[in-house]
Amino acid sequence: MKSSPAFMSGGFFLNFATCASRDRRQAEVCAGNACQTRPPGSNKTGLPIANLSPSPLKIGRLHNALFCISHMLLILEMGEKYMTMKEKVTVSKFLSLVLRHRPEKIGITLDQNGWADTDALISGLKQAGRRVTLQDLMDIVDTNEKQRFKFNDDYSKIRANQGHSISVDLELKETTPPVILYHGTASCFIKAIKKEGLKPKGRQHVHLSSDTETAVNVGSRHGKAVVLTINSLKMHEDGYKFYLSENSVWLTSAVPAEYISQFQL
Repeated sequence: MKSSPAFMSGGFFLNFATCASRDRRQAEVCAGNACQTRPPGSNKTGLPIANLSPSPLKIGRLHNALFCISHMLLILEMGEKYMTMKEKVTVSKFLSLVLRHRPEKIGITLDQNGWADTDALISGLKQAGRRVTLQDLMDIVDTNEKQRFKFNDDYSKIRANQGHSISVDLELKETTPPVILYHGTASCFIKAIKKEGLKPKGRQHVHLSSDTETAVNVGSRHGKAVVLTINSLKMHEDGYKFYLSENSVWLTSAVPAEYISQFQL
């Protein structure tokens, strides 16, 4: 958060991190203490001695008042607390549920392209007991490792980049895949996959990756990881359509067993 020029010009430097208390009351106390603190080289008015005008007492009191007001406004702008990384992960998972599968859980709707109104989403999250600001959402979108979400150009709408179980058109263009793609799964599913191939299982597409590391991470969520090698270019040549999502996940409707070979980790 940028410091206000109002107090920088008077020689005041405030480390807002020290006042970013998770407890609102403590933050206010911290603000009050900051208002009573004089920087080195200043007189009792709080102004640096070198900056005194012909009316130092009045100007000093006014400056201190502006300092305190500005600081309290910044605390109000920050909200009741900063969102920690753990909280961001929790909210991100909840956003995945809402924007991919169950928007009705917080009383919102998605348009035909999967977009949710940002203000409606924030309001719905608040009603669900999750106090989230626009800045929080922007931070989550920017810092999410898998880049699961995306804003439109003016931040008025937000959507998940892929993984929907509800019918939406993400406006993806058909793309020629590389020769080989990978899919991570768990060893307990191998028998069924050998028989039936890969199916979207409630989602719109089967998700594939261009690297084994991602596949391992996905497979590890469900047990002992197994990486399946997909003959994707051969599939494409045989008429199967492939798409590449905004966050670089390869998508296709299904993968028949004959296009799959197994690589055990």
